Amino acid sequence: MQFCVFQIKPGFGYTFLIGSHSSPTNRLREQIGDALAGVWASLFEGESEIPDYGFDLVFDKSNPTGETELPVLEPGKTYIIFVLLESESGSTVGDEETTRGITGAIENSVSRSKMKPRIGVVTLYQCSIQTLESKHYHSGIW
Repeated sequence: MQFCVFQIKPGFGYTFLIGSHSSPTNRLREQIGDALAGVWASLFEGESEIPDYGFDLVFDKSNPTGETELPVLEPGKTYIIFVLLESESGSTVGDEETTRGITGAIENSVSRSKMKPRIGVVTLYQCSIQTLESKHYHSGIW
């Protein structure tokens, strides 16, 4: 199990490049899109400004390059955590029960903080992840 943790900052947009160890399918693309949309919506529920994001699914046999331990999650910050798992059955999105269990375990590890980080978890099997972060351009003309 490996983790790819990205802090989501206001004023930035994010592109998630997800590498599938098996040939990408429309079904897998839809599953990943639904998982990302659900996590993004829960992270920014009630917020007036929601960062933009996009993703692409590409064929990529390279090994995941995540961490084996979670970094310090700062109170009040927002994070999306990709949990990368191995599987014999090809690339797929983790089921809700697995994702909920991992999310609960992570949240419990920071439960003593008065101000907790906001955490969204996406669980992927046989996938890799790269993230591009881009600062929004504002011309000053509205």
